[in-house]
Amino acid sequence: MKRATSIGLVFATVVFGGFAEAAPDAIAPSPVASLDSDNDQTIDISEMGKAASDTFDKLDSDGDGNVDRAALGKRMSKNEFKTADADKDNVLNKNEYFLYADSLLRAADPDKDGTLDEKEFSTKEGKKLLGLIQ
Repeated sequence: MKRATSIGLVFATVVFGGFAEAAPDAIAPSPVASLDSDNDQTIDISEMGKAASDTFDKLDSDGDGNVDRAALGKRMSKNEFKTADADKDNVLNKNEYFLYADSLLRAADPDKDGTLDEKEFSTKEGKKLLGLIQ
C-alpha cells in the first residue's frame, strides 16, 4: 500500500507539478510592436499598407484579387463594407481594402502626423483598423 501511494505521488508530481506556472501578470504583445518594422514605436502608412496587403491576401482564399463580405467575417460591418466598396460590385479588391484601412488610420490620427502610436490604436477607429489588418 505504501509503495502504491509513493508511485501515485511521484506520478501526480510529474504529471501535474512538472510544468512551470505562467506568470499571472503576463502582458500581451503590443499591436504596435507586431507591425512596427522600423522600430519607431509607431505605425505609418507603409507599415499599415503591408499589414493590410498581407491580411487581404490571406482573406482572398481563391486568389481572384477580391474578397466578399462573408470572407471578411467580423472585420467589417455591412455598412462599412458598402462604404469601402467604391465600385459597388459587392466585393472588395485590394485597393478598396487598402483605402478603407487608410481612412481608419487617418480617423485614428488626431495629431495628423501620419502615424499611430499605442494611445491612438486604443481609440475606436484604431481598434477597427487593428481588426482589419491583423
